[in-house]
Amino acid sequence: RQAALRDEWRFRATANETLQFVQHLSAGYVSIVRDRLYCAPLGSRHHCAAQWTIAKVGELLTHSFSPLLPHLAAEYSCHAPGGVPQQTLRTVRVFDDDRMVREATHVGVALREDLDDVIEVIGRLRSCLTAKAGPKDDLTLKHVSLRLGRRSAELLHGVPLDEVIEMLGVSSAEICDTASTEDSLLDISDESTLCRCERCRRVRRPREARHCERCARALEMRQPL
Repeated sequence: RQAALRDEWRFRATANETLQFVQHLSAGYVSIVRDRLYCAPLGSRHHCAAQWTIAKVGELLTHSFSPLLPHLAAEYSCHAPGGVPQQTLRTVRVFDDDRMVREATHVGVALREDLDDVIEVIGRLRSCLTAKAGPKDDLTLKHVSLRLGRRSAELLHGVPLDEVIEMLGVSSAEICDTASTEDSLLDISDESTLCRCERCRRVRRPREARHCERCARALEMRQPL
């Protein structure tokens, strides 16, 4: 859509489209990726995927607005991981969609073909949570019970529960097995059995432990200086 608007010389509409894309992306997905980048064990699947995702978001974004802001796009390319400091402003930026898939395969990142559908389900569930919890409630303190429709259950079947919890932004969750025709939120309550982790500040650690399972694993894998 950005390319179509740009080809029609509708630069203001192109800028608005880019802004909406960034706002939509930063509303939830970037915060999840950033949390994985800082807190997941170094070299783990989650950590590598977070690094790759942030790099690709930057590349895609600068590629989309490079005709409007060539100096900024070139500066990003110079300083981004793998950038070329000697790159000139006259360098033609060529973007290869297949290269992104090849790079992902090389670093061990699996790209789901139905990712957009998964994110749509998560977004719909987050909207239900926000509507029921209210604007002042902190969802990271909540436990939720969900019932999924057939299609949503199929999409989330291969996603580990801890990742579903992470994407929903809650403390814990359970998914009921009862068949349903549509998604529904059965219950939302305060999480009374877990506390905030002292490292990532997420409400995911047992009261008797100092860190959540993810942070404990990351600290165990940390190499001594």
